[in-house]
Amino acid sequence: MKGLVGMKTINVKIEVPDWVDERVLEKMIRRALREVVPPSELSADEAKEIFGVIEEGMNIKAEDALKLREKEKERLKWLCSTPP
Repeated sequence: MKGLVGMKTINVKIEVPDWVDERVLEKMIRRALREVVPPSELSADEAKEIFGVIEEGMNIKAEDALKLREKEKERLKWLCSTPP
C-alpha cells in the first residue's frame, strides 16, 4: 500500500500460536484492509492474488505441438470448405 497520499505505516504486534503462518496472516490482513481502503495501484502479484490467478508451469512436448498444428490445419481446411 505504498505510494498513496495520506497513508502511514503502522506496526502491529500480536501473539499467535506457533502453527500460524506469518505470511498467510499478513496476506489475510492486507486483503481485509483492501476491502476498506482500496489501493490506487496494484502490483501484478497483488492483482494475481486478488483475482486468484495461478501460474502453472506448462511442459509442451514437440510432438504435442506438431499434433496441435496438424489439427488446426484440418480445422482451417474444414472451415474454408464449408459454405457460409
